[in-house]
Amino acid sequence: MKRLDALNAIYPQIERCVVVTIMGAVSAELQSIGHKPNFFYLQHAMGLASSMGLGIALARPELKVVVLDGDGSVLMNLGGYTTLARYHPRNLLHVVFDNESLLSVGGFPTATSTGSDLEKIAKGAGIPRASTVHNLEDFTAAFDEALNADELTSLIAKVEAVGPAAFVTDLPLLENRFQFQRWLRDEAHTIARNKKESDVSNVLTQLAEELASGSLKVVDLTQPLGPDTPVIGLPPEFAPSPGVSIDEISRYDDKGPAWYWNILRFGEHTGTHFDAPVHWVTGKDLPDNACDTIDPNRFVGPACVIDCALESQGDPDFLLTPERIEEWESEHGSIPAGSWVLLRTDWSKRSGADSFINADDNGPHSPGPNKEAAELLAIDRDVLGFGVETIGTDAGQAHSFDPPFPNHTIMHGAGKFGLASLTNLDQLPATGAIVIAAPLKIVNGSGSPLRVLAITKA
Repeated sequence: MKRLDALNAIYPQIERCVVVTIMGAVSAELQSIGHKPNFFYLQHAMGLASSMGLGIALARPELKVVVLDGDGSVLMNLGGYTTLARYHPRNLLHVVFDNESLLSVGGFPTATSTGSDLEKIAKGAGIPRASTVHNLEDFTAAFDEALNADELTSLIAKVEAVGPAAFVTDLPLLENRFQFQRWLRDEAHTIARNKKESDVSNVLTQLAEELASGSLKVVDLTQPLGPDTPVIGLPPEFAPSPGVSIDEISRYDDKGPAWYWNILRFGEHTGTHFDAPVHWVTGKDLPDNACDTIDPNRFVGPACVIDCALESQGDPDFLLTPERIEEWESEHGSIPAGSWVLLRTDWSKRSGADSFINADDNGPHSPGPNKEAAELLAIDRDVLGFGVETIGTDAGQAHSFDPPFPNHTIMHGAGKFGLASLTNLDQLPATGAIVIAAPLKIVNGSGSPLRVLAITKA
């Protein structure tokens, strides 16, 4: 077996490996096949290829390192075998081309020509996998197996004592060094990027699998939208939002024999709906403040559910305060930035529009946050938005607060969102669920009805 034939046979496999070669015939023949920036030719350092390969393998365990060595070099540094065995890098493959000759410095015979057995020396030093091959077929098979094995391997290939006409190459040592350094650096970035992409892909695959298996479930946080949906009332001097009307266009009849569809009419802030920052005067000048310009990444976030159902049952004018939020945090941890904070009041379990709006001569009575709570969530906790089971994100009596409607004023002024008329919050844990709340992409839309979904453990 000729060394050049062996190198040609394994070249496709080593193109993406870290390759360290000894000086002389191995480096000259490998360059004659085709230089790669991940090939380093160790010139003027006979016997140290395995040492350099070991250092790279230990520093970069995510890379496969192939050392192309020779019998003369190995015999000059037999301690290299014991050091390899001691540190045991599973990502290193040590190939020794044994031609029983110091070919590049005059062809003097080496100790392997008189009986020294490199395979036995390697095994005696503690190399877990060591073997000797004598022909190209066996070499190729052994190399492929070792390259795919997660184990330190020494492969001794007996080759003829023939080499290139010249051992000098036209690649300067410093150029080779800097190319190799850059490749190691750039490959690290590539691997990190690929790993991140793979991790994301694995997460999404796992999500789909766990939804299919029932380990995770989707909870619908949306109220039905129809003519009976309650609509917020305003004083007579302000323009009202219309109720929901659904007018049939056709239903498998003369107006459309094969299809059914309707005309819908309602205000943007009807039913379970989304409030964009542009909905309120304090958010009117913010960038990307409307339904069609908000970054869609901001529609998805972890849920923090603050359970105030008992307080709200006893007091329909219950107000969420910073102290109540901090009490929740003492049990469940700080509210992370980018969260949906959802106020559970069980208000969605009320039946009928009158009970849901719960108004008297002083206006509606329903729970919500006070000014300081809205400031804490919007500014200090930097949440995505605030969601409620009531008809609006402010308390029913918020028209009389200072400022009026503080949650709208503060949240939307800070570029945050609102979710109103939610339901099924009692099916969510305090933390651990993910909420998806994407409004219709209405041009310049101040909000829209939407289907709010939460993913949580079954």
